[in-house]
Amino acid sequence: GWEVRIDWSLSDENYFTHTQLADAAISMFAEHGFVGTVYAAEDNSIPNQITQLENLLTVGKSSGVCIQTSDPAAIKDVVLSMQDAGITVVIYGIETDYDTIVAMADVYNAGYGAAVMATDWVSVRYPDAKDGEIHVAVLGGQMNAAVVALSQGMKDGIAADSRFTL
Repeated sequence: GWEVRIDWSLSDENYFTHTQLADAAISMFAEHGFVGTVYAAEDNSIPNQITQLENLLTVGKSSGVCIQTSDPAAIKDVVLSMQDAGITVVIYGIETDYDTIVAMADVYNAGYGAAVMATDWVSVRYPDAKDGEIHVAVLGGQMNAAVVALSQGMKDGIAADSRFTL
């Protein structure tokens, strides 16, 4: 009869892959009887994210909180306070220098895989493309190590196909 609440905290409401991941996770949790809400900070505002996390701590209804952040050091105090209060915290996609659960993905290979999908599309759309004929720009971010690795995977995947000029 207990309501088990697992919430998500995103550092940026405009990072569509993380909002999609969080929304999908909340839906999957619901299938198993859990409830939860996705909270997303505006414009990658870490102070806003900290306020949202402090609110979740104060309300005290969350059993667990999954967090995507661009600055794990800045949220350290509130994360440790949440854990001290018995809330399980999982930080997704970025390493921390403090004790918490961290869930990482192989972002380099995800980027490389995206490039392979692009090369497959080119094989269908432009089957007669010659070496260097397809010009590609990879607009990768530099906001944290995970995004740099993702971008590098994309670049390396594109560079592996001689039809592309990067």
